[in-house]
Amino acid sequence: MRYNAFISYRHSEFDSFVAENIHKKLENFKLPAYVRKKTGLKKNCIERVFRDTEELALADNLSDELYEALDESDYLIAICTPRYAESQWCMKEIAYFLKKHDKDHVLLVLAEGEPDDSFPKSLRYEETVTVDEKGNTIIHRIETEPLAADARGENKRKVLQAINTVVVKLCAQMFDLNYDDLRQRKRKQKIRRLVTIFGSITAAITVVAIMSIIMLVKISKQKETISEQYDEIQDRYAGSMAAVSDQLIRIGRRKDAIYALRSVLKDESDINTCNSSAVKALYRALGVYEISDYCMPKCVYEMDGVPFMSTVSFDGKYVCACDSVSLKVFDAENGNIVKNVECDKFVMGMPNWAVFAGSEAVIYYDDEKMIYDSFTEDKTFEITGINQRNTVLQDPDGNVTVISTDKGLAGIGSNGEVLYETDLYKYMDEEYLFQDMICSEGNIAVSYGNFYDYMIFVVDALNGNVIYTSSGKGSSNIVKGLYSGVLYTVKSGYNDKMQKVELNIKATDYRTGTTVWNRTMYDLAIYNIAVIGERVFIYNNNTIVGMNVSDGEKRNTYYLEKDIVDSFIDNGALKSINRDGEIYYTDEYLCYDYTDLSFLITPASKLSKAMHANGDMFYQFEQANYIVRYSKENDTTLTATEYTESFDMYATNLAYEAFDKMNINPRLMSESFYSDDGKLVFALYSNNVAKLYNASDMVELNSFDADEIMYVDIKYLECAGCYVLSSPYRSYFLNDSYEIVCETDRVVDEKDGKMIMLSRLGQFYTASYVDYPELIKRADIYLDGHVTREEIKQKYNIK
Repeated sequence: MRYNAFISYRHSEFDSFVAENIHKKLENFKLPAYVRKKTGLKKNCIERVFRDTEELALADNLSDELYEALDESDYLIAICTPRYAESQWCMKEIAYFLKKHDKDHVLLVLAEGEPDDSFPKSLRYEETVTVDEKGNTIIHRIETEPLAADARGENKRKVLQAINTVVVKLCAQMFDLNYDDLRQRKRKQKIRRLVTIFGSITAAITVVAIMSIIMLVKISKQKETISEQYDEIQDRYAGSMAAVSDQLIRIGRRKDAIYALRSVLKDESDINTCNSSAVKALYRALGVYEISDYCMPKCVYEMDGVPFMSTVSFDGKYVCACDSVSLKVFDAENGNIVKNVECDKFVMGMPNWAVFAGSEAVIYYDDEKMIYDSFTEDKTFEITGINQRNTVLQDPDGNVTVISTDKGLAGIGSNGEVLYETDLYKYMDEEYLFQDMICSEGNIAVSYGNFYDYMIFVVDALNGNVIYTSSGKGSSNIVKGLYSGVLYTVKSGYNDKMQKVELNIKATDYRTGTTVWNRTMYDLAIYNIAVIGERVFIYNNNTIVGMNVSDGEKRNTYYLEKDIVDSFIDNGALKSINRDGEIYYTDEYLCYDYTDLSFLITPASKLSKAMHANGDMFYQFEQANYIVRYSKENDTTLTATEYTESFDMYATNLAYEAFDKMNINPRLMSESFYSDDGKLVFALYSNNVAKLYNASDMVELNSFDADEIMYVDIKYLECAGCYVLSSPYRSYFLNDSYEIVCETDRVVDEKDGKMIMLSRLGQFYTASYVDYPELIKRADIYLDGHVTREEIKQKYNIK
């Protein structure tokens, strides 16, 4: 028996709900005759869809019935949630289906969660196998985009609305039609039918006037219905742009997110007639009322291809990045390109391939030549007279660029002049190889070694004078830290007696040549060292060890869940960024996840690199052709204030007696209270659903899935002209339909026409109400004529 589609889903309550409704709507879908006529399609509907209604038994293989259904199905529709991705049976269904079908016959419906958590890994990546010149098999994994439709919603009602659009998209794919054509043609067909009817009535009006009146009434009703349907479609689309906005901000494209919202929020609209989700998303994207210590995407630096190298100037004013064919320097504030160098002979794969010389020029390698290029003056030339051995470029204070050469170190000034070349090889044999180099406090520490011995130097970065030398036995003794006149080195080896990797960490006062302390640790690889207060932290990609600065005694060990891509010292703490863009905060006493305190909206894409400069963070996402700057941002219209009056942290205006008339068991509710004017009743049910009622007759006004586990009051704000629902630390503004249109810090009071708010940092501040026209004005000022790229519009269906 042939099936048009096989629906694969996890047999949980919500997943089954989505699968069942998609099944029903697919089998009731009819292809418009106009489309069939134009395309020549004979089939006008989805004839048969297979959906298994029973939970699979715990067996090693799928049932024979499922195997047969998969064989006989043209498409597989996967209802994707985080639970679906965890189901071994659902993964077996996909794996078996792909044995006999192409990947483009697998259609994904995102019902809950994010794509990274919900989409099967087998559909997110394409693997290719190559063999290198040594005969080693190498597997390359390339991220791909599966065919997917978004059915997510704040509650089941919103999900059902989204499913209508999803079904049209699925049918468009299964009939091999364009989605926009199919959607528009269905609407045009209805309008064309009305026009035809209207023409018939006009012809008949001279014959039967009464019949014309009857038909005109019918037409009016039909036109009203069509208008309502059109408005509903537009509202759904606006709601989808709210979800798109969050997705775009999570990958750093904030201007594109606001552009998407402005495409559905019109100037002449009223906040009570706009889609509430879109309005709420715009308030959040613009950071209205925010005064907490959050970072938001501030600027995007667009490249032609995926950058393999990037760096930031020491003053944070410029960003330099390289892809396979070009080097670009951007103004960090606005993203404008101030320098573009095109070349097909860039030496890819070199560490620190390009570096800023001062703050107005870059030094880079082009076809193995070292080039000085000023982007503020018309001055470009090759730096000659030195032969670089390594491509390690360091600039300790933005004044001198230090390069490892075949003789030792060379310093280049911000104008491209070679200031010095220090011969370090006069202290050692030519077989010594460069190992590592660090810069701090205006000095350079560099280490060399061969299979038996090592040498370490500390050199003045400004003039190249050797300040300190040290040598010893051992193949590896790497410089890792230079703080307050103390040099930290790490020597590793294998302890045969203990059968472990041995790590020797040494702190030396290089000004006097005396050893401060010497410690040995086991089975720990060290990537870097940082000194904060009374602690020296040694760390690698997932472990941080804290030791006393004074004696090297071990004090703390922290194990991180995910690998770190960058760490930096900021405000007396070590901040570590992992590949998911999450931040961990470590100081002298503790280590914890700092992500929710760092971002208003957390980045969602994987990082290939993170940088920190001038208080900003720069994220380079995997397989993305752009870099994003994140900056701390506050609403500049807010004013700090003193507030000494008390306010309630718990609901006091309780209203449980209001539910006696409705025969509702009060145990079903965790909270219930009146608004401050006594006109509304709020209830939070144990299933995490919040409802608002008219206090006079207990008629339900609205319900929504609650974001909080506790709410404390509903106030009517005269200065805003609306109700505000509050939890202990957040407030939610409601429109006339009692839908949430804005989320802010806690509103505790209003005085002199302004709101008094409490930030998450415990600060009180005053804020003027930002109405809809002001919100739109702020969005347009922020966009400043920005137009989203066509590929982004197409990918996210932005009009």
